[in-house]
Amino acid sequence: MRKALGLLFLSSLIFFALALPVWAEVTTIGPVANKTEVNLNEEFNVAVKVSNVTGLMGATFELSFDPQVLAVVDAVYETLGVQISQGDIFAGKGDLLVLKNKADNLSGSIKYSALVLNAGSSFSGAGNIALIKFKAIATGNTEIKFKADSLEAQGGIELAGLNGAIISAGSFSATLKVLNGQLPPPPPPPPTNTAVGPAAEKSEVGLNEEFNVAVKVSNVTGLMGVTFELSFDPQKLTVIDADGNQPGLQVSNGNTLAGKSGFIEVGNKADNSTGSIEYSALVTEQSSAFNGTGNIAVIKFKAKAEGATEIKFKTDSLLVPGGIGLSGYSGEEISASQFTAIVKISNAAFLTGKILLEKLKPQSPNDNSGVTVLLKNGDSQLASIVTGSDGAYTFNNMVPGTYTVEYFKAGYSKVVRTGIIITAGKTTTLPDLTLLLGDMNNDTYINVQDLLWMARYIGLRPGDPKWPEAQIADVNQDTYINVHDLLRVAVNIGKLPPI
Repeated sequence: MRKALGLLFLSSLIFFALALPVWAEVTTIGPVANKTEVNLNEEFNVAVKVSNVTGLMGATFELSFDPQVLAVVDAVYETLGVQISQGDIFAGKGDLLVLKNKADNLSGSIKYSALVLNAGSSFSGAGNIALIKFKAIATGNTEIKFKADSLEAQGGIELAGLNGAIISAGSFSATLKVLNGQLPPPPPPPPTNTAVGPAAEKSEVGLNEEFNVAVKVSNVTGLMGVTFELSFDPQKLTVIDADGNQPGLQVSNGNTLAGKSGFIEVGNKADNSTGSIEYSALVTEQSSAFNGTGNIAVIKFKAKAEGATEIKFKTDSLLVPGGIGLSGYSGEEISASQFTAIVKISNAAFLTGKILLEKLKPQSPNDNSGVTVLLKNGDSQLASIVTGSDGAYTFNNMVPGTYTVEYFKAGYSKVVRTGIIITAGKTTTLPDLTLLLGDMNNDTYINVQDLLWMARYIGLRPGDPKWPEAQIADVNQDTYINVHDLLRVAVNIGKLPPI
């Protein structure tokens, strides 16, 4: 009897064991440090690692860290600001688009957003989205984690799959200890490690557009003084004055020396007639010396003529040899490699028809309102109409001739129809035209430039001062601009409405 009961109990255990569900491995993501203990002044790596993911096409995250204990080491010195490195999951993908890459050592935040445009480039498995090099600047325990109240992504991290679908994932953080070890401060970097030059916030600008160029220094140690003379083409660019209270034209101070104890601005002068900018500043106290990567000065330019133009140090400068001089603790010269910035400055009959707007979803209501239709003869604008919900438009009492019609609605493809011949006494009806979602910058094309325009507003919600200008980027109309909106627009890249 006891043997029978024992067999029955064993059979029950086997039954329940077999009946237990087999749990699928969940997707996880978080920062992973290459060591849990580091010494003061030591540099180490932290990877943002994703595991057990399927069909990953994009990621947006904001990490927080203690800026009193850690500092991010710049990974791309030629670019304005402090950046981190790309990971290995999309390495070598030609359709990779990095929308945001910015580290802030003052606030202790790292913002990163990237995606691939083609489903064939999606990633499955485990790998690193990004790699961050930190330097330990103070002792203590510290944590690196996703920022829960981030405006970039809900909970500080968002993963996007095919067609912009949300990939759910569990997140984790990294903790480490900075010890007061015997590791000495690193020696001054060799000359090839320090670099200085102008870094433009964008490589292409529009005619009459204003944009910033920073004179950026990277990987410098003990910087106490700087003198430079920049040259630019005054036929294509003009400097916008940074201080209206002073005579002449000035540029803005950067974040390396300005504001420190003992800061003195020796010279600050821009000349739009000769295309030159002269600047000189120093700090008198060694405690104010600058280490790392930052901006010496920031210049606001306005584009005034089309074409490519270069901003560079003036090699034949009479102010300082080679156009740039960096000084250390005892006035010694700090050797540095140089780089330049190149910016591209890019610019009575009846006529009736109907405009349709591409639907976000097939079940979306038919609303074709808000399209501006312009009638032109050469460069002269003759009339304009804003469509109602049916999308219909009509121009009345037209003089016979050849015309151009332009169609525009913010966030949709701009279309220009040329060579439209109007004959006296006749009504010319143009074929229906469907405008596609995605032409954010109104240049008639849907391309990477539109995604970059949208990327500037990732994380915005209604109530933000920039929402009125940014809300067209909320293409899926969920009151939150994120990578899912970008992936929806990416579907239309390269497409043009049939005319």
